Amino acid sequence: MPWREINRNTHLMTASRYSWHVNLLDGCAILQEAISARLMALLNTIFNKTLRWNLGNSMEHINKNK
Repeated sequence: MPWREINRNTHLMTASRYSWHVNLLDGCAILQEAISARLMALLNTIFNKTLRWNLGNSMEHINKNK
């Protein structure tokens, strides 16, 4: 097997390994964005519900004490 062919093969292997790594990182970034967006939406919903519940309770409390 000539050296040139060996070099070309190792180069191709390295390139494919590198692109696989980049794709994996891109995939992780996309996944992370999706998860954080979902998480933010969930936290927002929870926060809004608890806020509304607390406000509702405190308003009832104020109205009772009048």
